[in-house]
Amino acid sequence: MKANKKRIIIAAISLLIIGSLVCLVSYDKFHVVNPISSGIGFLKILTGKEEYVVIQESPKRVVLASPDRAWDLFLKTMEQDGYTYSESERMGALCFFTKENKKVEVFFSLNAYYSIWEWAK
Repeated sequence: MKANKKRIIIAAISLLIIGSLVCLVSYDKFHVVNPISSGIGFLKILTGKEEYVVIQESPKRVVLASPDRAWDLFLKTMEQDGYTYSESERMGALCFFTKENKKVEVFFSLNAYYSIWEWAK
């Protein structure tokens, strides 16, 4: 009985540590704490099933996209959603859009495997 209790405690602590590490990696790489949504989104992008995937809506919207033609896809998607790009206000990765007199800030980043579009809070 004592050995089983000890094994259960060790297994629970191990799962807690592994789960925490997976959440930290997801937050570091995709800016999303939920490793399931970011993992599924990344696989969809990696396999080419989707051009872009919304992996989080709240508290801020985060989108993963295919790195191929990511900038063009980003602008096209924002335009289809009714946003107007303000090229003169752009500051590096921070892009500004307007929709119905409301300004929106979106961070655009790109690497060899994916592009992240992250709305400012």
